[in-house]
Amino acid sequence: MAMAGPPSSSTLTFRQFGALLTVAAVWGAAFLFIRVAVPVLGPIALVDARMGLAGLLLLAYAASRREAPRRTWVGRFLVLGALWAAPFVLIAIAELRLTASLASVLNPRLRCSLPCWLSARSVSA
Repeated sequence: MAMAGPPSSSTLTFRQFGALLTVAAVWGAAFLFIRVAVPVLGPIALVDARMGLAGLLLLAYAASRREAPRRTWVGRFLVLGALWAAPFVLIAIAELRLTASLASVLNPRLRCSLPCWLSARSVSA
């Protein structure tokens, strides 16, 4: 199966540049929000609120498409939600001391290294 290559033009169009700026602003605003809210709410309550809101939005989207999740998936959703929330909790705890910009740079590295930490912990136990 052939994969689509990069666009033929090596320069960004105005629309692409606007989309890039929008993504950067939304990405940065999330970390700024965490930095401001975590001292007030605490890391776990903040992540619970963010994940709960995201879950409700996804359920509303699924309901609008008439695609309700199956009852047998509830356990899977809970496990995946806990695994997905772990890096957010760690970032929120770190943002009690780090700047929002440093946390946004460290975020991808945390997501890549978390499985290594979990597997190393299970091997040493």
